[in-house]
Amino acid sequence: MIGDREIVNAEIGNRLKKARLSANLTLTEAGEKIGISGSVLRRYEIGTIKSISIDMLKKFAEIYDVPAYALLGWEVPKPSFVYTLKEQDLIKKYRILSPEEQEIINDIIEIRYQKKMNESQVKTDKET
Repeated sequence: MIGDREIVNAEIGNRLKKARLSANLTLTEAGEKIGISGSVLRRYEIGTIKSISIDMLKKFAEIYDVPAYALLGWEVPKPSFVYTLKEQDLIKKYRILSPEEQEIINDIIEIRYQKKMNESQVKTDKET
């Protein structure tokens, strides 16, 4: 009878194989990049290796250019902060700017932020 652990190993192995194939790597090529033989990599892919270390998982994720959580079958982490479409657009534009231009934007935001904080502090002081 197949246990839960064997099923999980096989599922992770399938995801490893799909990621390797998506990266257009053979077993030998991927194994060399990771630092293991192609035959050991095959054992990971078919689920016969009983556990995968965090370090090995990181290597797979890096070589295959996929998030480690995807190899484990976990859902995409939900952002803890929700951005409006306008904020998303501003972030995209900001990331295109040079480091010097980003610094100017950072300075402007900091000046405006400090001004707002000072204004709110003045209001709070007047209320008390």
